[in-house]
Amino acid sequence: AKSKQMNIRLIAKEAKVSVASVSRVLNNRMEVGEETRERIRKVIEKHDYNPFIASYKKVNVGICICGVNFVVEGFLSTLLAGISRYGFEFDIHTTMMVVKPNARESIQDMLRERRCGAAVVIFPAATYEKVKDLSDSGIPGVLVDGRCEGSRFVNIETNSHEGMQTAMKYLIGLGHRKIGYLNGPEANSSDLSSRTKAYLEAM
Repeated sequence: AKSKQMNIRLIAKEAKVSVASVSRVLNNRMEVGEETRERIRKVIEKHDYNPFIASYKKVNVGICICGVNFVVEGFLSTLLAGISRYGFEFDIHTTMMVVKPNARESIQDMLRERRCGAAVVIFPAATYEKVKDLSDSGIPGVLVDGRCEGSRFVNIETNSHEGMQTAMKYLIGLGHRKIGYLNGPEANSSDLSSRTKAYLEAM
């Protein structure tokens, strides 16, 4: 139940932390350890605490592109353009960042450093462990073109296997038998693996 008398000092007292730590968590700052952050977050959720200062802040969503070998064209460029249009229409600020598999910084720290309260993670398979840690941090997110087993995220995927089957059927129907296929690094995308499988099946 919501506590109308709750304030940041009472949140800090119940969580046994400083007021500054609660403020950092409310503002998605990164200078708080995960264990402490989780303890504060549970108290905030328990009392449904939502300070007025947070109500007028513009939503900032981090667009996280995972991996190093990707090209911003075709599917990816269309996806980013769609996200930008939606953000503009609904007054949502978006911040794009590249998440490298070997980077020491976690995705949640990258998001907090840029004051992002949620994430859209594209090609999550390239940084599976980092995405799993992001899910465990409690930051809401959506995965595009890939899954992360055990995460709390929503998945948005295309049926690449069926799409490749349709393309191959069309080409074979035209009489082609020697059909080449250029693919990207499959470690970055489950869709690429599905396309390859469908191509090999058709050949």
